[in-house]
Amino acid sequence: MFSKISLRGDRVIWTIVFVLMVFGLLGVYSSTGALAYRFRDGDTESYLFKHAFLLGLGCATAYAVHLLDYRLLARAATPLLAASLLLLAFTLFQGEEYQVNRANRWLSFLGMSFQPSDLAKFALMVFLAKTLAKKQQQIKEFRKGFMPVFLVVLAVCGLIAPANLSTAMLVFFASVGTMYVAGIRFKYLAGLAGAAVVGMTLLVLTVPRASTWKHRFQDFVSRIFDPNYEPHYQIVQSNIALVNGGMFGMGPGHSVQRNFLPHPYSDFIYSILVEEYGFLGGFVVLTLFVLLMFRTLTVVVKAKTFGGILAFALAFVIVLQALINMGVTAGLLPVTGLPLPLVSMGGTSIIFTSLSIGVILSVSRSTREKNER
Repeated sequence: MFSKISLRGDRVIWTIVFVLMVFGLLGVYSSTGALAYRFRDGDTESYLFKHAFLLGLGCATAYAVHLLDYRLLARAATPLLAASLLLLAFTLFQGEEYQVNRANRWLSFLGMSFQPSDLAKFALMVFLAKTLAKKQQQIKEFRKGFMPVFLVVLAVCGLIAPANLSTAMLVFFASVGTMYVAGIRFKYLAGLAGAAVVGMTLLVLTVPRASTWKHRFQDFVSRIFDPNYEPHYQIVQSNIALVNGGMFGMGPGHSVQRNFLPHPYSDFIYSILVEEYGFLGGFVVLTLFVLLMFRTLTVVVKAKTFGGILAFALAFVIVLQALINMGVTAGLLPVTGLPLPLVSMGGTSIIFTSLSIGVILSVSRSTREKNER
């Protein structure tokens, strides 16, 4: 089957992507039934078809991109980053029209919602890979190796953070991990972390959404240290779902907590999957993301510098986001709004995750073809 459709990249990665998408279809169909019945005039399959269409579009995107030469992205790195910064700034300051929960995260384009932070994540990783690969001879130097990326990372995270702190932190940690792997000195990264702490302090003192962040962080700290802590509604319902699942789950479509969990089709879809497919099902999903990272590392060690750093950066973003999402559902991390890549219902998240997968596969294809020659 693979040979008929000419999948030229790493076939293990292709398989991982397809299996995750199947889990996404199952989870979205189960968790959106009541929502679709309420808002879609009884058409309980409406959201399933929409999600299936987006996954199909994502597959087409990954397939098309994996056939292209990933090195073309090096030329587009700076324009992509500049466009991302402009869109982030516009989204942050454009006013009430697109505000959601006191946070300007979205723009509308051709009747569809678009989240510029998804583009910014991708663009920043491409820019980091290009710059760090180019600066390998000076990578240990502060001025020539560290500073060219230091200010850019702070600028992107600073524009994302006021409306979406969890995404900004994801981008920050992914950037630090990429810079460390590329050879930036640890002491410089520690300085970057210090600058981030200062920026966070300023945000907490000035941004309207700071009260929400404080509340979530205080809740998380109380969860650990307060013996009289009473969990919040989201965590309670998520924990019930995890316990209901047991080892083998309640079976497809038999979730109870989908009727109680907020956003069971996005932020807490992992809870629904565990409830229906049990600990084993949840372990399979976790294993797939970990395997994606390890499989990408096999590509990284064989690729040229730019391709290796690029593949690592994009995979690290995907896997780190997945681990954060699963950590939230298990109560191990503060509540965030990060979806589970390729599984949660969404639009731009699926497309840009698929785009990243396509680039990783392009690096894999190019490396394999070079070795064969």
